[in-house]
Amino acid sequence: MPADDYLDPRTALFVGGFVAFLFWFAGGLAYVAAGEVLPTVRTFALVFAGLGFVFLGGGAVVALVLRWRAGD
Repeated sequence: MPADDYLDPRTALFVGGFVAFLFWFAGGLAYVAAGEVLPTVRTFALVFAGLGFVFLGGGAVVALVLRWRAGD
């Protein structure tokens, strides 16, 4: 059973969205935990949120490419 059996557009989009959610959740926790005391941690929280958007966009691009290659 090759790994390509599990690589379809829905799976790529789900994984990208799930990883994005994890980064957004971690960023939100860091942002709230930092408060006004640690501006550097707030910056890292915003970086986490940005990485979440990168993973969501990457998952969407992979899903579009897989769909295009499949001819759907």
